[in-house]
Amino acid sequence: MFGYVSADKNELKVIELADYNACYCGLCRSISNRYGQAARATLNYDCAFASMLLCGLKGEREAKPSRCGYKPFSKKRVIAEDSPSFQFGADIEIALAWYKLCDDWQDEKKAVALFGKAGLYGAFKKLKALSPQIAQTVESGIASLSKLEKANCTEIDAVANTFAKMMQDLAKLAPLEDDKELKVFSHLMFSLGRWIYLMDAWEDREKDKKHGLYNPFCASNKDSDKENASYLLHSALNKAIDAYDLLELKTHKGVLDNIMYSGCVMRTEKLLGGNDEQSL
Repeated sequence: MFGYVSADKNELKVIELADYNACYCGLCRSISNRYGQAARATLNYDCAFASMLLCGLKGEREAKPSRCGYKPFSKKRVIAEDSPSFQFGADIEIALAWYKLCDDWQDEKKAVALFGKAGLYGAFKKLKALSPQIAQTVESGIASLSKLEKANCTEIDAVANTFAKMMQDLAKLAPLEDDKELKVFSHLMFSLGRWIYLMDAWEDREKDKKHGLYNPFCASNKDSDKENASYLLHSALNKAIDAYDLLELKTHKGVLDNIMYSGCVMRTEKLLGGNDEQSL
């Protein structure tokens, strides 16, 4: 959906990069197993991070060489074994993608959104059967967000926190048995969700203004206030890092540390600096 939560690959060790790719491919395969080949197109780094973090908390690391269903004629690659962690990531991936397409079609009448809905409709029906709570949580969250956007809400915190609350509510449905871990994980996802929303809004502010679309920075007349944007983005990311520091990871720590301490920080600085290059 957004894809901001990514690693700084230049700083990853070889074994960490292999670990990162295995988990990314693992989520891709889980999406395909649950929702079909076409649903793979929804894959992004944000949900891959959530799945990897859950794997890290639960100590999951099983992976083996296998052929990619998306690229069947390429050589075998190491792919993480499917698990509830990846299934959770697949479910929220489909839910967020579906309701984003619905929102884009309703607000902007984008043809690509209409075609996207047609291609994802079967996956969405499966989602409602497999994970109705996740579908309902995203539907409710997007509805609340759309209400604020249609009212041209001038409070940046209000809209950012609405999206963040949806991510927190989704996190509460994660397959974690330890209540303390689940609480910290949900706090992390709230702050990270806020950061993601603000990143997307700041990056799109000029385009949204040009096309007359809602953007919280434009609505509040702060679309040129980089200092304010910097404060909001760094504050949200620092709170996410604070929550992350409370978690005890059993696996994938090197990659996850890289994402939180380097990847997200780098993405923030590049966006604020006006650099469109991304470490993907």
